[in-house]
Amino acid sequence: MPLPHSVLSLGAFILAFCALAGAQESAVAQRAAAYDDFVRRFPAWTSTAALDRLRASDFSRLDQKRQVYLDYTGGNLYAMRQVTQHERDLQENVFGNPHSANPSSQASTDQVERTRDAILDYFRAPHGEYELIFTPNASGALRLPLCAPSDPAKRQIGELLKAQGLSAGPQAVRA
Repeated sequence: MPLPHSVLSLGAFILAFCALAGAQESAVAQRAAAYDDFVRRFPAWTSTAALDRLRASDFSRLDQKRQVYLDYTGGNLYAMRQVTQHERDLQENVFGNPHSANPSSQASTDQVERTRDAILDYFRAPHGEYELIFTPNASGALRLPLCAPSDPAKRQIGELLKAQGLSAGPQAVRA
């Protein structure tokens, strides 16, 4: 007695699926062998393994979106670990304006001071000798010297910023 058409179709599907799975396993094995051969010929390649793990854990969105990020001039990418820790901090605390006097404002002030101390300590900068000023970005930091009382300094910095294609704001115009 001949088999029903649906049984034949299912059988053909299973055979095709098994063949495809075998081909995929073969391709994976070929890639693994090619990688092993590459590493044997270029052992220094593995010296970046820690960076590869960091990219996989904290910057996987680059691979997911098939992107490369090279613009580290004014800022860098945030790590997923930073986002997770920041989210938890915001969920567990209440932060207010650090220039006011209330519990939420004191929490902000304390956080800013802990951050400032940690950065000065990291650079082994004596706290009484160095000041750490937070700016919104690199351009904001470049504008700080324009607040200096010396007009020649303002003029020089303004010219430098202009030569770099940056706007120094109204201070440079007055200098």
